[in-house]
Amino acid sequence: MAHIFIVGHGIKTIPWVEGIGFTKDVKDSCFGPGVRKNYTIHFVLDGNGWFNGNPVNKGQGFLVYDNAVAKHHCDPSSPWELLWITISGEGCEKLFNDFGADKKTGIFTYNSYEVVSEVLREIKNFN
Repeated sequence: MAHIFIVGHGIKTIPWVEGIGFTKDVKDSCFGPGVRKNYTIHFVLDGNGWFNGNPVNKGQGFLVYDNAVAKHHCDPSSPWELLWITISGEGCEKLFNDFGADKKTGIFTYNSYEVVSEVLREIKNFN
């Protein structure tokens, strides 16, 4: 199951949310290799997979920079549940620096699992 929610209108001078979505229970969930427009933050809430050839597990995330080549896919034996947020505007790169992701891989560990999980629950309940 994959869902996409698109939001955002108005004056866009600071980072703003272009879209929010999630993927769950898709054994062949993958992207790329391809170029993504805008900046995308991925949070892995369950399962494992790979981002640009590097393993990513529950409690980690990965950053895709504007116009960067990306490839990601889940492990079919442990499909991931992903929450992703696409942002645009001035200051996105500075915001990405705040995640403390590995400079070579773009992978980060986050310690706000419950907060991210709650955001996903709210998105799923939104009609």
